[in-house]
Amino acid sequence: MSSFRLLLSRCLPVLCLMALGARAAAVDAWPPEDGVLEAMLDPLFAREMPARNVPGAVCVIVGDGRVLFAKGYGVTDLDSRRPVDAERTLFRVASVSKLFAATAIMQLYEQGRLDLHRDINAYLTGFQAPATFPEPITSAHLLTHTAGFDDRFVGMGARTEADLPALGEYLARRLPPRVMPPGRYISYSNHGFALAGHLVEAVSGMTFADYVERCIFEPLGMTRSVFFPVPELMDDLATGYADFFGKRRAAVFDFPQTTPASSLMTTGADMARFLLAHLGLGRLGDARILDEATARAMQAQQFTQHPALPGRTFGFGERYENGLRILDQGGLIWGFISQVVLVPEKGLGIFVSHNTQSGGLEWAVIRAVLDRFFRVTQEFAPARPTEDTTARAATLSGHFRHNRHVRADFMKLATVAAEFIREIELAPGNGPGRLRLAYHSSFGRTAYAWDLVEVGSNYYRRVRRAATDNTETMELLDRGRVALERDPTGRVTHVFIDDNVYERLAWYETRPVLLAGLAFALPAVLGGALVWLVRRGWRGPRTLSPLPEGEGQGEGSWRPSVGAVARSGDRPQQSAGDRPQQSGGDRTQLWRWAAWLGGLACVFEAAFVAGFAVFLLRVNPQAFGYGVPHALTAILALPCAAAAAWALGLIATAAAWRRASWSWPVRLLIALQTAASGIFLCYLYYWNLLGFRFG
Repeated sequence: MSSFRLLLSRCLPVLCLMALGARAAAVDAWPPEDGVLEAMLDPLFAREMPARNVPGAVCVIVGDGRVLFAKGYGVTDLDSRRPVDAERTLFRVASVSKLFAATAIMQLYEQGRLDLHRDINAYLTGFQAPATFPEPITSAHLLTHTAGFDDRFVGMGARTEADLPALGEYLARRLPPRVMPPGRYISYSNHGFALAGHLVEAVSGMTFADYVERCIFEPLGMTRSVFFPVPELMDDLATGYADFFGKRRAAVFDFPQTTPASSLMTTGADMARFLLAHLGLGRLGDARILDEATARAMQAQQFTQHPALPGRTFGFGERYENGLRILDQGGLIWGFISQVVLVPEKGLGIFVSHNTQSGGLEWAVIRAVLDRFFRVTQEFAPARPTEDTTARAATLSGHFRHNRHVRADFMKLATVAAEFIREIELAPGNGPGRLRLAYHSSFGRTAYAWDLVEVGSNYYRRVRRAATDNTETMELLDRGRVALERDPTGRVTHVFIDDNVYERLAWYETRPVLLAGLAFALPAVLGGALVWLVRRGWRGPRTLSPLPEGEGQGEGSWRPSVGAVARSGDRPQQSAGDRPQQSGGDRTQLWRWAAWLGGLACVFEAAFVAGFAVFLLRVNPQAFGYGVPHALTAILALPCAAAAAWALGLIATAAAWRRASWSWPVRLLIALQTAASGIFLCYLYYWNLLGFRFG
């Protein structure tokens, strides 16, 4: 009988799909019978892990108040080849730690010891959050990622536990600047949640790790979960792997200084208990970590950029999948990726973690479960959009960048990689009420694009053509809800995509301008450096020079200078009438210095490009977590030298141009070289690479 039911569970979805013609129609019962999840997931892991180069993984699924599935796949490390065990193997789950910091804050709120909407400076003693904006930062802002902090990566790690300062000491020194008013925009922040963890310390009088151990781990029986290494557990910690330029290497175990936001190590079995406690509204068996009302408040939407968009709860992110409201939290650290998903209305919880930075496996598993057990209901866009977007092209069009990026230090350079710091272009779509939203690649091409239809005031849904003969029928997709924020003139200043925020870029920041500027500046700089080195770099500014107009061999001709001939020991005798007038000599000397200094600036810039490229190819990115590498400090001296040479050359060029003495082609060439060198320096300044801007 059980075999027949299992066969029926396999065939029925296919039959229903054929009969209904729906995009997906999952009809398997939830929760599933024993063995169904294993039969579904074993082939998926067997297929996806080799394809994504994943050595080991763990998957836990809870529902109906119990653990439905818990299994390890692959190996903990590539040397010992020990199999992953869902009960014993520890994974570094990175930002999943934030859920424990949020739970701790909510416990203190429940006890009346902390007001979620009070200025956090009322609780801090060792330092104060800067009063950059009139509005203070509150715990609610921290838990919803709306405190408005800049991002920061440099110096947020330590090589050993002994090098790790107290959390409050670190935050007092390295809290990122506030760059957005609190309560206005979502911008994911590790340091914001580290600050929330420090509030736990300030209010409770305990270290964050001790508080979580006593008030969360112990009540829930999470005996194999820690924020700092414990000798008896470390043998069971999986080894993380990362690929750098095609070469796989084991990630070095280090210590994030944002402990409450980043440092948890746990097992699949322990995470199952945590998920069940939150699905149980704070209760697991006889243990309770939150009152029911507090747990509901923690899971309720607390901030959104638009009423129709998913937003943030006190700790979780929101998203819509398969018609369901989903709470989630991901984690990425050197060598590990993790993902937590809760579907409160279905009592479903999923945890997936694996020991490589090659992403995608976690969501392949989650979507397989959602597609199998929860029906997808098609929604269709209205036949007549609300407004004609083509009439508002000037206010709609523009380039936008994700607002989570570094502004204060040299890591701003990461904005050139659109695959990491996403950039989009918004433009009117094909038809009334339509928008086209294109994601850019690093080289300015369209990586992929969405078709949007307006379904409300400044609110759009992503659509695709439905399987129908009616060309006006468009299917609305769950993911890809978009809202626009405008300034008083009607121009779009921010684009909100689900719970992500994109800021309008100034014209000079847009990718077309960036690529065009670099396409002009880089070849000119490299060419100028080569010419300088070949023709006169080793002999000084007076070695080779063009003759002034009207002197000797013709306009703008090049010949050895008088100084060079004198050094050769064969200096010709000149009569007084042959010597140039003092004013002509001054003008020639100015051009000599303009050309020499401009070329020298190009040499310094070219040396920076070469040195920086070699540095990036050789450095382990993990090293930035410990501070600024000494090699980079030395390399960053080159743009400073280039700027000094360029500024002096610009003065000489301007002065010589006013006293025209060389031919127009030569003068234009030097002017273009000076312009290219200056443009390149402007880019370096924009990326915080001009000067020692270490945040």
